Amino acid sequence: MVLKVEEKCLPPPPDVILINYDTAVLASSDGCGLGFVVRDYAGKVFGAQASYLNGISSVEIVEAMALRCGLFMAKELKCKNFWVSSDCSNVVNCLKNKALALEDWHIIIEDVTSEEALATVLMSFTLLDQVPHRIAQFSLIHHIYGYWYGDVPSCVLADFPNPM
Repeated sequence: MVLKVEEKCLPPPPDVILINYDTAVLASSDGCGLGFVVRDYAGKVFGAQASYLNGISSVEIVEAMALRCGLFMAKELKCKNFWVSSDCSNVVNCLKNKALALEDWHIIIEDVTSEEALATVLMSFTLLDQVPHRIAQFSLIHHIYGYWYGDVPSCVLADFPNPM
């Protein structure tokens, strides 16, 4: 996989799919929530996932897992060109610097970067990141696993005003 890392927020071009992913962590919880959404330049949702991961409290591990899950869904959807967007600077810096496996989560990044695909990794702190964060929160609070093709169910985003 050839990775081009940019630190700006732009909607993708019409021929590119955007994968936004995020995590949710509570100090009082035994696990983390993972969420991602796959959309096009106009915001049309192709798929999303929410997962509660019991026993994992490392944000970097869950962010790396969310990246891997989002890329897997993009491949399932036969997406050839896609960008991924994250607000986790440690994971983005690992992708940028192709760091050696020094942390337990680096092995997940090595797995992702060994895939034969082309992606642009965006580090962004925008509204787009709030949708996967809300999905991650939902999975953390309700301890659920959900995988959707098409729109995210309204119950997942019910407490979130105008997320798309």
